[in-house]
Amino acid sequence: MAFQKQEAVSKANFATAPEPEEELTYPLGDTPLLPTKFTLGEKKDGFMPVTFETVDGTKVALGLNRDQLYSVCHLLISAVAKSDWDLDLRIDDDPRQDVPPKKKLH
Repeated sequence: MAFQKQEAVSKANFATAPEPEEELTYPLGDTPLLPTKFTLGEKKDGFMPVTFETVDGTKVALGLNRDQLYSVCHLLISAVAKSDWDLDLRIDDDPRQDVPPKKKLH
């Protein structure tokens, strides 16, 4: 998985904004949205459904292929790292490695 992530991120161009093919429209308004929740769906036909949701229930749904998903994750991780929110957001090869073993409390 680390190789796939590195390959996807290395192919992405984060420095240059894409040229719009048409005039941009803003169906949800031109005010930026602050997602407070996101959901990953079950992969279907090579695409992973990702839904971002705001406090007021506004949802933005995307169908991302593997490379796009890694690139979006990279952008989110970079933004969180710059935010000074004290969050440890990352993609691990095995996310179970940091899960502490269950302990009896009594």
